Amino acid sequence: MSLNYRPLGHVMEILESVGLPVSYSYDDLVFVENNSLLVKFNDDDEKELMLYFNKDLDPKVAVELESTLMEAALDKGFQFVNSGTYKVREKDKAKEELELVFLN
Repeated sequence: MSLNYRPLGHVMEILESVGLPVSYSYDDLVFVENNSLLVKFNDDDEKELMLYFNKDLDPKVAVELESTLMEAALDKGFQFVNSGTYKVREKDKAKEELELVFLN
């Protein structure tokens, strides 16, 4: 079994430098506190980070955030790739489970 290095600390620094605190990370995903976006690590290239915006985020805000994040990432030697949108939906109400759905 091989473990992939994921630069969580660097990603947290990038996000927090633009006012987006990380609320949770799980496996290859990093969730931002306000659920406006998430970051997915690319196991083929640790310097490339996949950026997904919440489908409910205002498109103008998404464009502004993307530009700001791209610049902040470059300063740290990383690159964000806009990879589409996602939504969160209830999976199992009884178990209080949520499901993440990537839309494109």
